[in-house]
Order: sequence, then C-alpha cells, then structure tokens
Amino acid sequence: MLKKIQGQVAEYPEDFRERNFALSFYIQETGKGTIRVYPMYEMTQDGFAVVAMTFTGATAATFRAEIIEEFNRMRSELEMRGQPTLSTEELSQRALDV
Repeated sequence: MLKKIQGQVAEYPEDFRERNFALSFYIQETGKGTIRVYPMYEMTQDGFAVVAMTFTGATAATFRAEIIEEFNRMRSELEMRGQPTLSTEELSQRALDV
C-alpha cells in the first residue's frame, strides 16, 4: 500500500503534495524487546480522497459515487443561491489543461 501511495503522491503538483501528504514514521515494538521503525504518510482528508479514488471494488465505487453526488448537491445549492459555478464542459477543459 505504501508503494502505491508513494507513486500517486509523486504525480501531484508540489504544492498539493506539501499540503496533503507528509512522510512520517511509526514505531512498532516486537515481543522480543526490540523496536522497528516503519515509514507512513500522514494525509489530509483531500490526500486520502485522491488515494481512495484509485481503489477498486464495490466499496471504492460507492465512495466515488458519493463524492460525485455530494459535488452535484453543492453545485445545485450554489446555483440556487445565484452564485456562479463552472459547467461540466469548463471543468473538463480545466482538467485537460493541467
């Protein structure tokens, strides 16, 4: 799992990585009086979301569907308030421009 996260982290712009992922370590004590140090990432909610978006299976599909539904709900709420939002085409174009 750590290698998968490392690969994904490397793909994001530096400012996004710095805000959402921090390489850290944790210590595990063994039953023999020794300790082992392992790497880990501390992630923000956004960092977790981008990693979780790459998972497969029914649970992951449900997670992605819930994100899309919430995005659409928030867009509708903004439109009802009269606040401008980007169209699907504008969002798609911005994604392609990156």
